[in-house]
Amino acid sequence: MRILPLATLLVTAACSSLADRAPRDPEIFGPGTVSTRGREFATSFEPDGKTVYVSLVDDGRIYLMRSRADGDAWTAQERVPFSDGSYPIVDPFVSFDGERMYFSSSGPPAGGGSSAGFDLWYVERDGGDWSGAPIRIDAVSGPGSDVFSTLTRDGDLFFSSRMEGEPRVLVRARRDGDSWLAPEPIDVGLGAASLGNPLVTPDGSFLVFTAELPSCRTGSAASICT
Repeated sequence: MRILPLATLLVTAACSSLADRAPRDPEIFGPGTVSTRGREFATSFEPDGKTVYVSLVDDGRIYLMRSRADGDAWTAQERVPFSDGSYPIVDPFVSFDGERMYFSSSGPPAGGGSSAGFDLWYVERDGGDWSGAPIRIDAVSGPGSDVFSTLTRDGDLFFSSRMEGEPRVLVRARRDGDSWLAPEPIDVGLGAASLGNPLVTPDGSFLVFTAELPSCRTGSAASICT
């Protein structure tokens, strides 16, 4: 697997139908419908590029919203069925077959109790919509806060995990039948850098992520990094 750390923003076109409509210069995406006066972040598309999902901060709560392609425009945002604002839903990732959506949430496990941070969840289509019950991925959810999930076509999970007071690390959980093996940290050779926002290629050969690198200043004898 090739690993490419980024300290800046990388933008790529992953869907040909969207790439055909992409402007030469950056512009607001779906003004007034996808991009509103609220705060949107964490975007994911359906495989056909005709539905987009974003997390929206509204009145102190975080909802998962969607908009559908309507010619050259996008419909107004609507909440997905399982996002009622009780708990934040962030970082959606739609599977390659479009039948499962992965996301992060601080909601409680099905058996009760509380969560120490964000855990990884998924929801499956039911009757053509996301009306099934969200499922917490217990096999990979640990004591840290787990976000930014991305998958290979074979189902291996990559995400960013953080323990309180520690930098974020990248981890991989290999698919094992209907579940996953315990997550393994990925050593990218950047020391104590905080790593996040991974995106893995479908075949698992290439991993892109952001890195919050230590700040350094060079003195007469050595470089000092914090």
